Amino acid sequence: TASTRATTPMLASTRGGTPAPGPSLNDSGIQIWDPLMGSLTERLTTRAGDDVQENEASKALQGALLSRTLAIDRTTDSAARERRRERIEELQEGLMDHDEESLSRVQRGTAPLLGAVGEPVLPVPPLEVQDSRLPLSQRLRLLSQNRSSKEAVRNMLMASKILGDEAKDRPLEDFVRQALGEKSQGPVAPALPERYEASRWERFERGGLQCSLKDLFQEAERLSRQGAEEQWIRVASQFCSRAYDAELPEVLRMVRLVASVTGKPPLSLSATGKKELHRSADHLLQSLTGRLQGSDVDFITEVIDTMSQAQVGTQVFLDMLMTFLLGLHRRDRKVPDPLAALRLASALGRLASPESRLRLRPRGTGSQNAATNQRVMDILSQRIMQNLDLIEAKDLASIDEYYLTRLIEEADQKVIIVRMAELQLGLTPETEEFLQEILVLNESIHREISEPLRWSMPRFVRQYLEQVKQLRLKKNTPWTVGLTAPRPLTIAQDGPSDIFSPVRRRLHEMRAWEETAK
Repeated sequence: TASTRATTPMLASTRGGTPAPGPSLNDSGIQIWDPLMGSLTERLTTRAGDDVQENEASKALQGALLSRTLAIDRTTDSAARERRRERIEELQEGLMDHDEESLSRVQRGTAPLLGAVGEPVLPVPPLEVQDSRLPLSQRLRLLSQNRSSKEAVRNMLMASKILGDEAKDRPLEDFVRQALGEKSQGPVAPALPERYEASRWERFERGGLQCSLKDLFQEAERLSRQGAEEQWIRVASQFCSRAYDAELPEVLRMVRLVASVTGKPPLSLSATGKKELHRSADHLLQSLTGRLQGSDVDFITEVIDTMSQAQVGTQVFLDMLMTFLLGLHRRDRKVPDPLAALRLASALGRLASPESRLRLRPRGTGSQNAATNQRVMDILSQRIMQNLDLIEAKDLASIDEYYLTRLIEEADQKVIIVRMAELQLGLTPETEEFLQEILVLNESIHREISEPLRWSMPRFVRQYLEQVKQLRLKKNTPWTVGLTAPRPLTIAQDGPSDIFSPVRRRLHEMRAWEETAK
């Protein structure tokens, strides 16, 4: 304790209160040399201050360098942007100069078509060309030996000649005279010649100007009563050129009009003319290929009816229609309804009947679409069978005989015939007006349906079929039921009579009787 009191003033006097060097005790009682510790502490404090100063100096230097770099970059970017803007402006000016030069060249080329006041005028008709020394028929014969090509060239030459005559004879209008700098003297548009007062169809027959679609239909109906082959070929070509612009029902009307000409007795058509008209009708029908998307069942049924009436179409086109029908059914399971299914089935039967020249196959021909066609036919049969009670007598009487006897199963045939017997079609006063259709159906039933199937039907059905058969025989061959006898044929004798003349005459009469009975 005494030693501690002695050293305390000395420690306080050094360095302004810093303990004097000398031994001291720590908390554990170990002696420590204070001067050494003080020196080390001072050095560490000095070095730490220097490090802090160096870090601050380096940060300041880095900040200055970064600021300078950013300033240089901003200066460089602004200069690059300026140069880029200048290049873009130069390119725009060059494009504008090029467009102006092109327009000026085009304007120099079209300057003769502009009048004195800058208004466009009608093109001047070409100079009149001297006619060839050869007649038109000989020129056509030299051009082509094909009749269809010859007709096309002939129509083209006639149309160009008539259009050139009309452009040459028609007087100029007032604004055309003003554009050409001419002075109008008196009436500008005098009365047209007498041949311009004629109907447009007289000019059309000579291969003149085209007309509207309504006028074409009127002309086709007029030609159906009296018309030549060349006129019909010209109308058919006009129909073909407007097929893609007309509505779908109008295209079907074109097909029926063109195809109806080939089978009319008053019109004497050559084999080449019939072939040309048939090709035109087929072209009109094929124009519907890409336009039937979204059509309903009724319109597709109308297309099939048109095919059977006009006798045009192919199996590929029919397969496409069957694919459309299957797509409509998959989108709506209620399509088609019973009446639409019955009409469609009858249309398919007429298209596949032996009377049809096409003889298409609604059930397919074994190709990749055969499954689709078979599925559509099954759907139609199911619709008819499931709703047979809802079908009226007039609709059931209009079913096609080929569909009834050849395109459905025997079980479905039996159900339909039983339903017809229940309604007594053709025998009651309410259904007497459908007797002719029932007679046709009865004949087809007796010819196509097997005898065992008919005998498997109920008794009242067999009686109904027999009654209708007797009516048919009375109407078509009354002598077979004992009502009257056919008039015997008179055989003229070519030479002198002999002992075998009566026998020969009797033999001829018997053969004539048998042929008439058949």
